[in-house]
Amino acid sequence: MQEKLVSPFRFYRDEKILEGVNFKHEFYGLVEEFEINQRLQVYQLAWALAEKKVPIILTTSNARLGIWIRLRSPAYAVWLNYAPMLPKILLRLHSMLHRLNVVLPQKAEL
Repeated sequence: MQEKLVSPFRFYRDEKILEGVNFKHEFYGLVEEFEINQRLQVYQLAWALAEKKVPIILTTSNARLGIWIRLRSPAYAVWLNYAPMLPKILLRLHSMLHRLNVVLPQKAEL
């Protein structure tokens, strides 16, 4: 979706000022941003996250593509703690499992 369709804000967490957006009464934090020509990497990462039921939105502007995770999701905190290595590991693992046609069991609903 176009970045102009969401309401941006900034917030303070772990001694950093971070970017967030409000979309449909939910708050999301920016976890990854890419240049426009990196569309394939964005979609691969978004697909891997969506398959794991991570609540995300994708935005696009003239300057960037963004992946945002809902702030209330535990995945957001995990992403912040492991940000430098997580995207590469996730994409590599997702690609490997997909090639092997492995289906992981889904977490049981309580």
